[in-house]
Amino acid sequence: MNQSVFYRISLILAFSMLAGCGTPLMNSRVLSNGGIDSCQANEEAGPLPDRVILRTGTESFTDEWYFAVRGGRIFVKPNEEKTGKKDSWQPLNGTGLPANRSDADFRPPTRIKEISAECYHLIAISETGAIYDTTPAKDGGWQSTGKWGKPFSKAFMLPENRGWSISVRGKGSTYTDLAGHVHTVGVGVTSLFILDKDGTTLHYGDPWLPDFSNTTYGPLRGRFISESFAASGSEVFVINKFGDMYTRLTDFDIDGHNPLYTFAFQYTFDPDSPDSKRFLPAAGWVSQPKIDGTITKQLTVVQTGLDTSDRELRVAGIDRQGKGGYWTKPLKGSSWRFVATGTKVKGPFLDNRPSDCSNLILGPSKDVDCTGTAKVNGAEFKAELLQYNPNCSPSTLRLALGGQTFDCTLHIRGVYLKSLILGTLELPDALLDSSDSTLRKLVKNGFGCKKWTSLQIEQKGGRVRLQNKHYNLGPVPILNPAGLAHPVDMDFKLP
Repeated sequence: MNQSVFYRISLILAFSMLAGCGTPLMNSRVLSNGGIDSCQANEEAGPLPDRVILRTGTESFTDEWYFAVRGGRIFVKPNEEKTGKKDSWQPLNGTGLPANRSDADFRPPTRIKEISAECYHLIAISETGAIYDTTPAKDGGWQSTGKWGKPFSKAFMLPENRGWSISVRGKGSTYTDLAGHVHTVGVGVTSLFILDKDGTTLHYGDPWLPDFSNTTYGPLRGRFISESFAASGSEVFVINKFGDMYTRLTDFDIDGHNPLYTFAFQYTFDPDSPDSKRFLPAAGWVSQPKIDGTITKQLTVVQTGLDTSDRELRVAGIDRQGKGGYWTKPLKGSSWRFVATGTKVKGPFLDNRPSDCSNLILGPSKDVDCTGTAKVNGAEFKAELLQYNPNCSPSTLRLALGGQTFDCTLHIRGVYLKSLILGTLELPDALLDSSDSTLRKLVKNGFGCKKWTSLQIEQKGGRVRLQNKHYNLGPVPILNPAGLAHPVDMDFKLP
C-alpha cells in the first residue's frame, strides 16, 4: 500500500478512536431548477471575462477550468490558455449551483457568494456561509458535497474572516525540508485556509480532519496584521496595509502536526537523519521584496511546477501610465515586473510605502512568560517557560541548574484534543557538553544524553505541564519508551 495512503487511512482510524449581453457568452439560455442565463448574470455583476488570471472571491481558475460567480450562480469554461480548448461559459451543472445526484439528502444552496478553486477542488460558499466542495465526476459532470472532514463528515459554516482559499499539493508533487530531504506526495494534501477577522492567524482544515482547529500563526509571531492573503500548493502569501509581503510553506503534514507521522517516527529534529525522515522545524515566514508601484490587496499564487519552490506570486495593480494588470515574480525571485492585462483595476489601493513597515502597526502579542518547577529524574529546580504560545513555535525553556541558567528550545508540533499538545525539547550544547559532574548525571539520567526529547504538553486549569512519560491520546496511551526510562515533569502557572 502507498505509504501516504496508509498514513491517511490510519489518521481516520486514530480520530475515530478519539471521537456581456450584446454578444451572448452562452450558446443558449439555460433556465432550470432556478438557474439563470449569462445575460441576466452580466446585468447584475458585469460581463464574464475572456480569461481568469487573478483569483478573487468571485473568479478563480485551475489548469483545466475557469470559474466565475455572477448573479449567485457559478459559471465554468475550459482554461483555454492551458488546455487549448475554446468554449463559452456555461452554468455549473446546468443550474449554476452545486449538485449531488447520488445523495438523496444533499440540499443545494439557493445562491453562491464566493468561490476558490485549485487542482480538482472547487470550494463554494453560499450566501448563508455554508461550505460546498465540488470535484469533477467520472461521467464528466460535477459532484458536490456539503460536508467536510473525516471520519465524521459534517456541514461547516465559514467563520467571519478577512479571506479564505483552497490549496492543493497534488499527487507527485515534492517539497524539500530544511535538512535537504525531498518528500513526494502520494495522494495529495488539501487545505482550506481561513484568515481570521483580526488578520493575524490562519486557520485551516483538511478533508481528512474533523474540524478547522489547526492554525498557522502569521509573521512576527502572529503580530503582523494581514489585509488579505492567497494560497496555492501549500504556499501562503500575505500582505499588510503598507504593502509589506510574506510567504510561507505550511500545511498539516509539513508543520509536523500529523500524529500518524509522529507515532511512525517520521518526524525528526536531527539534521543528520535519513532522507526518508521529515525534518522539523518547518521553514518560517519569508519576507518578500517590496513592489515599486501602485498595488491593491488582491493576491494570487500560481503553481508553475511540481516542487513547492515552483510558485508565481501576483499582485493586482496599475503601472505608472495607469494601465491595469498585475505585478509578478517567481517565489524566490528578487524583483517584480508588471504585466498589463487591459482590464480596469479597482481600488482601494494600498498605502504602499518604499520602506519596510512590517512593525509599524502590530496586533497584540499572544506570548506569555510562566514560572514554575522542573523535576528531572527526581531532581527538582526552578524553571521558566518564556514566549509560550501553543499556536506559535518555538518557546524558550530556561532551566536554573547548579548556579547556571540554560536556555532550551521547546518546539511545539501540534494541538490535539484542545488541551493536549505535542512538543520536542532541544537541549543546548552548553548543557550537553558541560564538564560539571552533577549536570552530566542529570543529562544522562533525565534525557538519555540526547539533544532532543519528545514531550507531552498539557494545558488546563491555568497551568502548563510538560512530561515525557507517554503520549496519552484519550483512552489509548501511546507509550514513549525513552520517556518511561528518563522521566521529565515540569509544571508552570499561566499568568
